[in-house]
Amino acid sequence: MRVRLRTQVDTRWRTLPLLIAHLRAPRGNGDFVLMSGHVDSWHYGAMDNGAGNATQMEVGRIFAARKKRLRRDLRLAFWSGHSTPGTAAPPGTRTIAGETSTSIACST
Repeated sequence: MRVRLRTQVDTRWRTLPLLIAHLRAPRGNGDFVLMSGHVDSWHYGAMDNGAGNATQMEVGRIFAARKKRLRRDLRLAFWSGHSTPGTAAPPGTRTIAGETSTSIACST
């Protein structure tokens, strides 16, 4: 069997979606804890890092139930690009919603 395969590489920059959940602390001063994880979806219903993303959702649920006690905001970021070279910067160096996090950062 002979197979002929052709490929075309597209390396242009493009905007990727970034889902951010922001839980504001009623007694906060703008500082926040950033928890981030990647999302890879190659087909409908298939997602890499499902356990990490589920952990983030559970952390958000637990903190939302105790929102009145928070002294820092909580930001949960679900970013694309994990499998694309050059797009997966560590969460502490990423700019989230126009601000650079110098607060606590955690990646799932």
